Amino acid sequence: MSDLSHETSHETSHETPREETNSPTIASPTIVSPAIVSLGDCMILLNPSKNGSLRFVPSFTKEWAGAEANFLVGCARLGLKVGFITAFAQDPFGSMIYHELLGEGIDLSLAQWDSLRPTPIFFKQRRTSEDFSVFYYRENTAGFFLAEEEIAVSYFNETKIFFFTGIFPALSKSNSQLLKNLVAKLKSKPITLVFDPNIRLKLFKNEREAKKLILDFLPLVDLLLISDNEARLLFETDDLETIFAKAAQHNNLKGVVLKKGAEGAYGFTGKEIIHQKPIPVPVVDTCGAGDSFNAGFVFGHLNGYELKHCLKLGAYTASFAVSSSSDNQNAPTLGELTRKMNGEEEVKR
Repeated sequence: MSDLSHETSHETSHETPREETNSPTIASPTIVSPAIVSLGDCMILLNPSKNGSLRFVPSFTKEWAGAEANFLVGCARLGLKVGFITAFAQDPFGSMIYHELLGEGIDLSLAQWDSLRPTPIFFKQRRTSEDFSVFYYRENTAGFFLAEEEIAVSYFNETKIFFFTGIFPALSKSNSQLLKNLVAKLKSKPITLVFDPNIRLKLFKNEREAKKLILDFLPLVDLLLISDNEARLLFETDDLETIFAKAAQHNNLKGVVLKKGAEGAYGFTGKEIIHQKPIPVPVVDTCGAGDSFNAGFVFGHLNGYELKHCLKLGAYTASFAVSSSSDNQNAPTLGELTRKMNGEEEVKR
């Protein structure tokens, strides 16, 4: 990954760009301090029309995605008030994503517009429903820089949860420093800091660099949501008890959730390890399942539910995600989630 932190001209603003589009300009709604806030970037996703090597895929569906935004969509669909701090490129793709997020009810009061860099794009390649890879075209794009001085800490006055991942700080050194500065400011507020490492090795020079960046953030975290592959990289073990013990050595950590795909998820808050099996559904695509799990789990945590119920909520929301090829379009509403958890049949006709 190139070091772009030497660039000082951000050219960002909060003003919606006047770009040529048939869509009307919609003013961002004003929400006073959303309950959940996240920070990150959004990309255009080109989703293949069939499985197999991209060399032989004839067409793609244009969608959008991004770990933090996927998570926020999941939370918003469940009725939570959420806000997103991000930078949109001043191009048609940036405008598309902006309006899509507004349509989900996500507050974009602190969104910035970048007139110098394009919207990042990535292609998804699916060999099978559970074997996929991605090809990023995101270097020096809108997500690489945010103007720190435009992020008002007062926006977080009533916020309960700040959710962040390892993706945003991996994009540039300036992003990493911005995130550290923001988290340090939020530590003085009664906000739960929730962290999903979401390690994308294609954004790093090597595993050592990825491990260092993530471990630097762990002492600042209250709740860690991590995959088994990430735990293996960070803690150099597959043993559950050892993973939880090593994670617990970090300051402030009040809970750890280990997501293990087809094996389900494990939660630990210092007393016991609780296991939640996955919900059996036909699997179409597992990309985005972790983000959806996070939304369900955090919804339960925010409502004061016990760990076992939070894990169950996460498993059920993830079951919606794996049933679709989209990273976020199949996120359930609270009514849909409740009906599925209660085993109620939806009236179709």
